[in-house]
Amino acid sequence: MPCSTVTSPKRRKRRESHEARAAFIQNFVRVERMTHRVVILTEIIAPYRIPVFNALANHEGIDLKVIFLSETDPTLRHWRVYKDEIRFPYEVLPSWRFRAGGDLLCFLVFCG
Repeated sequence: MPCSTVTSPKRRKRRESHEARAAFIQNFVRVERMTHRVVILTEIIAPYRIPVFNALANHEGIDLKVIFLSETDPTLRHWRVYKDEIRFPYEVLPSWRFRAGGDLLCFLVFCG
């Protein structure tokens, strides 16, 4: 029986299904290898957050930067800032803080 160059509709559909599946897997692998840039904006350098940010920065596929509005809050928090424990890129924005009426009103002004 001579070879035919015309494929049956069933075979064509199966081949297209295989090609679609292969393309999906190829795209999935590409997305899995992508690096996601993550920027976190938070108020102060809280000591309990440093290990969390370190773990997040060590995660493969995440490019992390943390931006702090202030290094500490001397009116409420008397935490020491352990900069030697920080293992992620960060920036502390220059700011000025003013509190009025206890915890009711707080102004944080970016000075940069």
